Amino acid sequence: MRHALIALFLSSCLPILAAEPVEFSFFIQGRNPMDPVTVNGPANDLEHAAVFSYEPVVLAVAAVNVPESDLATWWTSIQWSITTVAGARVEPSPKIEITDARDRGFEALRPRAAHINFSVSGLGPGRYIFHATRTDPTTGETTSARDRMLSIYRGDENLTVKRTFLRERAALALSKGTRQDFEAARSMLLEAAEGNPDPLVFESLADASAPWANPDETASYYERALAITRQNLEERLGKQRSSWPPTAVRQWNAQERKLKAFREILPYYKANFQQVRVVVVRAPRSSEKFVVERRSDGARLRTIETNH
Repeated sequence: MRHALIALFLSSCLPILAAEPVEFSFFIQGRNPMDPVTVNGPANDLEHAAVFSYEPVVLAVAAVNVPESDLATWWTSIQWSITTVAGARVEPSPKIEITDARDRGFEALRPRAAHINFSVSGLGPGRYIFHATRTDPTTGETTSARDRMLSIYRGDENLTVKRTFLRERAALALSKGTRQDFEAARSMLLEAAEGNPDPLVFESLADASAPWANPDETASYYERALAITRQNLEERLGKQRSSWPPTAVRQWNAQERKLKAFREILPYYKANFQQVRVVVVRAPRSSEKFVVERRSDGARLRTIETNH
């Protein structure tokens, strides 16, 4: 997967230039920006990535037509500069250093191709433009890569950013797998869900709460997710479901079946909550399942499909 992504990046950014000088480009790893971008001039058309302030900033650099003799050092002649969107140079200069060694297996994907990752530290929340130039040590010719833009969010810049921030922080907490972390995540997800027209927030909360919360509480989250879905679809398509397009019908049916499946095991789960837990299991290319596990040793006791 890693090779495929980088190959796609090269094919879209770097032409094959046989016997030509080294050509290089870079992108910034991150998500799509979550707020409007208004920048005067050419910078308004730049590729734009975003991260939260607790996440790493990684620059992925790729090059083609790298002479075999330079494969170990081609990247040392890259010069970086970072400015604000207003054009002011960022001072003090952030630290940019190598994080990933070259992947020599990648060279087979393109003639004399190579890549390397750099990490950036010392940048606070804000919006920045990254510039990269390289001076060929043999010819003295200087080339430039296409500039890239980066937004670093605190997490409270606007409602969309805040909701995404809360959901991702909740996911980090849930990954630790403890009741205490679930309770912290629940508070964040409830805040993210407040007034949110996205039913997936309540569905995510229900999935996360299934092993830990009172089963009636979990059911209420699934019910709330379904209610939001119904409201959204009816406002957009009308109340007559027979007139809904197939994609809308599938969305509704999937959530309705999931709630129905959980309701079917609700009496059993409430009666045996101290001995068993219910977890949501997802498999590639298949529907979700509710799995009943014994709390003492994690043994699977029962599986409930959600697609019936």
